[in-house]
Amino acid sequence: MKKRWVVVAIVALLVVIGVIAVVKADRTYCVFRSPEFSHAPYVLPDTRVQIAVWPGRGQEALMAFLQAALPEKQRPSPWVVKRLLPHEAAVFLAPNLQTQSIAVTTFVNEQRLGPVIRDAVNEANPSRSLPAIRWSREGMVAEKRGILTLRGEVPVDPHTLELTQMHWAGEPAAEPLALEGGHALEVALDNRDGGAFTVLSALELLKVSNGENNPDFYVGMLANVSWIRLFADFTGTSETLVRLHIECRPDAEAGLPGSVQFVVDMGVNEGKKALEAKGATLAGASRVEGNAVIGEYTITGLDKLIPVEETAVSAETAPD
Repeated sequence: MKKRWVVVAIVALLVVIGVIAVVKADRTYCVFRSPEFSHAPYVLPDTRVQIAVWPGRGQEALMAFLQAALPEKQRPSPWVVKRLLPHEAAVFLAPNLQTQSIAVTTFVNEQRLGPVIRDAVNEANPSRSLPAIRWSREGMVAEKRGILTLRGEVPVDPHTLELTQMHWAGEPAAEPLALEGGHALEVALDNRDGGAFTVLSALELLKVSNGENNPDFYVGMLANVSWIRLFADFTGTSETLVRLHIECRPDAEAGLPGSVQFVVDMGVNEGKKALEAKGATLAGASRVEGNAVIGEYTITGLDKLIPVEETAVSAETAPD
């Protein structure tokens, strides 16, 4: 009888130790599922550029990418990937002409392993990979379970400031656009008061054919654009549907949407050539609807865009 109670006591002790170990591991690494949170509290009143991804809506495509990029023995299982993908990751940019800076907020609603993600980002040193942004010295922080943030700022150069004040003088401040949600990727550029132009110019993203940043070339057209939205959804493991909506100002001249469409088509054609050079394809077209330009495109062969290292290929083909 005593032996039986001894066995029961040992089993009970092992269970308690196991529970304590799991709880401790969760407190240290957050191995249990974190709740979903809205990004809304992290959108500042001046936010004019929003980029958000919901990785879970592209899980099958992500697995296809991993299969193309990694040798079989290094590929994580779909079961693991499903439980580790963040609920959402987003970047918000809020320009302020008075301070001549753009506030950058990176928001991650992690599902599991928040401390591991935080430490990996900080060890990677964002200041080295993204030097255009002056990141906070504290780096990425865990604000609470399930929420990681990384903050920084971008200086607004004098020429960008001058162009913004010249073309959007007296424009009233507007409430930030709300993301629609329900997509794998969503981008919103709010240019009603020139905020999106300020961000794009300060980050030197308004490039012309020679690769140089030339905000003067785009400012006249963008001064007549209220907002731009872009959505992407995976329709297969190697295919995505992209939808573009450019809304011109209500007081824009009648021919302005057609001019915007021309610029869009030029950019799409360049993108098509770049994709085809890598083995992928882009199909679709744009159209003018009233005061808006709508583009709907399908990109296929996404797996062809993943660089495959020679070591990975050799590992696949090498004999056992």
